[in-house]
Amino acid sequence: MSETLAQSFVRYIHEDLRQIKQPHFDIAWRLREAKQLNYAEELGYANIYELSEIEFGFKKSSTAAYIAIAETFMDSHMHVEAEWQQYSYSQLVEMLALDPYDRTRINPEMTIKQLRKYKQDHKFVTLENGDYVMYGELNDKQKAAYADFKERQKEEKQSVQTSGQENVEAAVTNLQDFDKNLTVTSSGPVAKSSLLRLRNKAEREQFLDGYKLWGVWLSVPELDLICYKYKFANGDELVVTESYCYCSDCYNDDKKVLQVRYHLRDNDKRNFFDLSGTAKTYVLEYMTNKSKEI
Repeated sequence: MSETLAQSFVRYIHEDLRQIKQPHFDIAWRLREAKQLNYAEELGYANIYELSEIEFGFKKSSTAAYIAIAETFMDSHMHVEAEWQQYSYSQLVEMLALDPYDRTRINPEMTIKQLRKYKQDHKFVTLENGDYVMYGELNDKQKAAYADFKERQKEEKQSVQTSGQENVEAAVTNLQDFDKNLTVTSSGPVAKSSLLRLRNKAEREQFLDGYKLWGVWLSVPELDLICYKYKFANGDELVVTESYCYCSDCYNDDKKVLQVRYHLRDNDKRNFFDLSGTAKTYVLEYMTNKSKEI
């Protein structure tokens, strides 16, 4: 049976990665093509980022950079466009954040350090007084004041995130250590099954995404914390926690967002609750390997 185009794509990138000098542009072009042709879905993955992480060990940021390089600097025939052929892959990655005009001002002889300084100097920033200025136009005293302002902002947000996360971890780890004023409630027996009999990746993902059907195992209203727990037939346990944290993005300085974390206790390898959470891809892999036991 001949391999499909999607299977060939995986094989080609594995071959690329085995080369001493990895052909980054070839990898970039292949990943863009895989995204355009939905190879990830064909191979049973949720998206190109999950495929790249599991198959090649790429972080999401690396995959995104590869695809952006191909979309921005390469043609449809696996070649870097003539205008950018003098630049290295690392240089082009740094140049992704620049607008088209600023890219034309980057010299191929510039080091990565010089390129990053150019990016920093031409970045617009908001000062403590509300002024919106180009960083490179600030004098040394203004730069020091801006750095101090950003550090204070970072510490304030970390304080909010850390205090909230510490409370969440305490809730999951040891209920007896809670402040007596907290309302810790449980909703009865933990969901469990003799055997799930999930036949493929899609059904396993549907099971994980439907964790609310298990029923609430634990809730702490004062912390906006809700926990759902499932006990597999082999005795292993999976806890899903819902909590909130504050994060920053380009549009919201203090955005309250829902965090969903999986916490797998596998008696073979992970006989403990990882409070930072277990990667969903790991849980799916566990469910695949243990399909006859859970």
